[in-house]
Amino acid sequence: MEDVLEKMGFSKNEAKIYIRLIGLGSCGAGIISNKTKIHRTNVYDALERLTRKGFVKYVLSGNTKLYEATDPVRIMNEIKQREKEFGDLLPKLTAKYAATENKSIASIHRNVASVRSWLSRFIKIGEPLLVFGLPKTTPELLGPWLKHFHNERIKDKIEMLHIYNEDAIDRIKYLNKMDYTEARSLPPEFDNPVSTQTCGDHVLIIHWRKDPLIVHIQDKTIADSYAKQFYLLWDMAKKYKS
Repeated sequence: MEDVLEKMGFSKNEAKIYIRLIGLGSCGAGIISNKTKIHRTNVYDALERLTRKGFVKYVLSGNTKLYEATDPVRIMNEIKQREKEFGDLLPKLTAKYAATENKSIASIHRNVASVRSWLSRFIKIGEPLLVFGLPKTTPELLGPWLKHFHNERIKDKIEMLHIYNEDAIDRIKYLNKMDYTEARSLPPEFDNPVSTQTCGDHVLIIHWRKDPLIVHIQDKTIADSYAKQFYLLWDMAKKYKS
């Protein structure tokens, strides 16, 4: 729970204190410090920030402040409000980005979230997705989100061609049952943990591991070159019945 709250902008101490307060109910800073093992000075600092954000409230009992966590739904409301504010800002940011002539055409990213983000963007491009060099562990790394991705892609009638490593036969047969989808495999000597995906003028080179390493290139000439390589391998690849 603490990890999730930290990803949402809570500091480590704020997350720990907020979660502990939900279990404790109304209590003073001394008890919070004792239960969380956080120094009392740091507890006060975190409580002040949480109070300003509206996630913690307090009442005075004599000269003592008793703190209490507010309804967690308030956090969701805060997220929705920020999402709306950013949604209002997004068109302006997108226009500025599009107008920039010297955009970087290459970038490096890490983690599964970045892979998911790029694949979601590729659906919006509206062109076929070509990917080769896929290990059978890919679906496991991407998790349940992958099914949602394919549903969205198929709904938008985006074709996707996969070339998996040969040990992923079950996955290949599963994909071949989908609309706008086909999967094949190459012999074991082609097996490797790095895949290349092409969509429009974008190329993703992904080293599949627990914390994937992604190289993104946006360049039409390079993308066209990788697409040609893909179709050469596609003609060599083994077909499977649905």
